[in-house]
Amino acid sequence: MKLSLSPDPMPEEVVFAVPGFKSSDPKINPAEIFKYWEATRYHHPGDDMNQPGLQWDEAAKYARFVFLCGYDVAEDRKKPTWNKGDFFGEHYGKH
Repeated sequence: MKLSLSPDPMPEEVVFAVPGFKSSDPKINPAEIFKYWEATRYHHPGDDMNQPGLQWDEAAKYARFVFLCGYDVAEDRKKPTWNKGDFFGEHYGKH
């Protein structure tokens, strides 16, 4: 898919795939844009498909990536496991 990898920009948050905070335009600060969007639009009435700046081709590529991650896990013969000592595994992963 020609995606680049980077360290988790918000490791204190829950597991959530994010498109990242890189831009080929040095005048654009994706982290600043994301934090502003999260504070002013995310789960607010303005969080709709008419938001300015949506890049539909990139959004579709991101959606394919997230789908393929889930598909890959679902198709694996081995059941996913938590890493020893993982907070979520210790609190929510025991059956």
